[in-house]
Amino acid sequence: MGINRLAWRTLAARPVRTFLTMLGVALGVGVLSASLTLGAGLNAAIDRTVRDVVGSADLRVSAFLERGLSDATVDAIRGTAGVDIIAPTVERRTFLVQVPGTTPGGAVTIVGIDPGPYGQLHPFDLVTGALLIRPDEPSAIISETLAEADGYGIGSELTVQGVGAPAHLRVIGIAAGPGPVAGAAGRTVFVPVQTARDIFGLAGVSRVDIGLGDGTSAAIAADRLADRLTTEPYVLSSPADLAAGLRASTADFQATLAMLAAIVLFVGSFLIVNTLSMTVSERAREVGLLRAAGATRRQVVRFVLAGAAAIGIVGSAIGLAAGAALGLIMAGSIRALTGFAPEVEGLSAGSLVLAFSVGLGITVAAAGRGAPGTPGPSRGPPRTPGMAGPRLRCRGRPGPDCLAAGGGHGRCGPGTRGLWRPAGGNARGTVPSATPGANPRSPVGRRAAPRGAARSRVACP
Repeated sequence: MGINRLAWRTLAARPVRTFLTMLGVALGVGVLSASLTLGAGLNAAIDRTVRDVVGSADLRVSAFLERGLSDATVDAIRGTAGVDIIAPTVERRTFLVQVPGTTPGGAVTIVGIDPGPYGQLHPFDLVTGALLIRPDEPSAIISETLAEADGYGIGSELTVQGVGAPAHLRVIGIAAGPGPVAGAAGRTVFVPVQTARDIFGLAGVSRVDIGLGDGTSAAIAADRLADRLTTEPYVLSSPADLAAGLRASTADFQATLAMLAAIVLFVGSFLIVNTLSMTVSERAREVGLLRAAGATRRQVVRFVLAGAAAIGIVGSAIGLAAGAALGLIMAGSIRALTGFAPEVEGLSAGSLVLAFSVGLGITVAAAGRGAPGTPGPSRGPPRTPGMAGPRLRCRGRPGPDCLAAGGGHGRCGPGTRGLWRPAGGNARGTVPSATPGANPRSPVGRRAAPRGAARSRVACP
């Protein structure tokens, strides 16, 4: 039987302990792979959100005050050198009045747009229906998510609550997906900008998206806007700024997840050391037989590491499968808490190799700490129960520091030279046979030293 098969039989002899050790490895690898999967999914979700929110705009000027940006500020933005397109937008949250034939839902986000410029910076992907045309028509485009949740369709009437009497709008189009508003849970309604201002009694707009002309950089345009917009406070941002802000909002979560994976793997390494150390102790007879049969220290180490490798491979494989399921669960929690929808698709080849290698590497490294053949001070060959080696004794004055090499023992006086001879042997140096069950007093069970053989003298401390 090979060393590897013997190691695997050793693990199979303790199935519960082996399974729990594999479970510890799987838990650590699962959390690590889930963090990698979720991290990639969050980055993809942030990029998609920025693309949906900003579209192809190069800059965005947002109102700092609740009343919004005045018409004078909008005109100043339009007249800035290098600005090619501006899309004034109103955004407010409100509720729809329930009408017969629809399902009551939660709040909706009303987005008032200038149909022409907004369509150039934010192209609509309609499932059915038509686009808005006039900036003041009582029509609306709703998101596909809202239409499916509340049962609206083309021609349905929306009754929107505002500052005055409820406004009645007719659905003329359904946009694909949840819409471009982060945190709206897909419940989005697009109306003409002037219609939104009338519903909520606004004199300004919430923000202005800016498309720059060829040859104008965002930095140059930002400096020019800073010189012109001096009448009211505003916030100027770029798509990169929005992406950085969204990533910062999820950085703590990702760091916590990575720390949890590190803690689980660290604790799991102690579990592996404990399991394999107990396995080696329980298999001392096998280890001793291996050494007595001529196995080298390297082969004994291989005996331990082969079992650890089996635990690491199986545990890491289970952990990768568990990590995929854990990633889906965490993605659902993030979607419910933040409104982001992380795209949990699966790990790339590099991430798979990384998670698997970490689990296997920690398992093997932890096992190396408990291997009986790891480098360290030499303790002589292992003693095997039932196969005790010859006991040696020293003739001379008793002393505290004389220990025979090879596992024998004896005492010598300090500063003297003692004559070593086998315990139980005669003056000619006979020793009991190492064969189990042999009678040491019989000629067969005794091995005599050749006549005239020199007796070893050892210098005692």
